[in-house]
Amino acid sequence: MKDKPGKLVHPLQGKQTPPKSDTTRSGKDINRDKYPAREYSKSDTTATISPKGNGHANEVTGLRKLFETQLRDLYWAEKNFTRTLPKMIQNTSSGELTDTLKQHLSITQDHLERCENVFALMNIPKEGKASVAMQGLIHEANDIMNITTPGSVRDAGIISAAQKVKHYEIASYGTLAAFARQLGEVKAVSLLEETLIEEKVADAILSEVAEHAVNKAAVNTL
Repeated sequence: MKDKPGKLVHPLQGKQTPPKSDTTRSGKDINRDKYPAREYSKSDTTATISPKGNGHANEVTGLRKLFETQLRDLYWAEKNFTRTLPKMIQNTSSGELTDTLKQHLSITQDHLERCENVFALMNIPKEGKASVAMQGLIHEANDIMNITTPGSVRDAGIISAAQKVKHYEIASYGTLAAFARQLGEVKAVSLLEETLIEEKVADAILSEVAEHAVNKAAVNTL
C-alpha cells in the first residue's frame, strides 16, 4: 500500500503503536528490566570493510576490469553448461522438453561465439574463469537427475534446473550489457543484448512446457 506518492509503506505500518511504558512511583521504567539492552562484544560492532580492497594481486579496481572478470566467468559458464545439456536431454521423457533442450543446445553455440566476439572487440584475452555459481547449478542439475525416477517428475526437475541456469545467464548478460553501455562499447552491447533476448525466450518456453504439460503429468505420478 502507498502512504504518499513514491513512498511504500508496509500494510501493518501505522496501525501498530508501541506499548506504553509501565513506570513505578520512582519513575523507573519497568520495561527496561523486562527487555534489557542486548550487549555486543567489541568484535560484533567494529567489523568494517576496507574501501581500499583486500590486497589481492589481481584486485579489480575499475568497471572495465570488472566487466572482463564477469565476461570470463560467463564464458566458462556457457561452455560448461553445454557439456551438461546432453545429459539432461538423455534423461527427459517429454518429447516437447527434449526438442526444447536440443534447440537451446544449438543456440548456446551462438552465445559462445558472441562472447568470443566481445573478447575480440574489447581486446580481452579469450579465456574462461571458473564460475562458482554455475558449478553449483550444474551440481544441482546432476543431483536432480540422480534422485528422481524417469518420467514427468524428473522432467519437472530438469526444467527447474534449466530455468535456474537461464535466470543466472539473464542476470549476467543484462549486467554485462549495462557495463558495456557505460564503457561506450556499442558493438559489445548489441551482441550481449542479442543473447539476453534469446535467454529470456528460452526461459519463457521452458515455463510454457512445464505449465502446459510436464507439471500436470507430474501431479498424477506416485
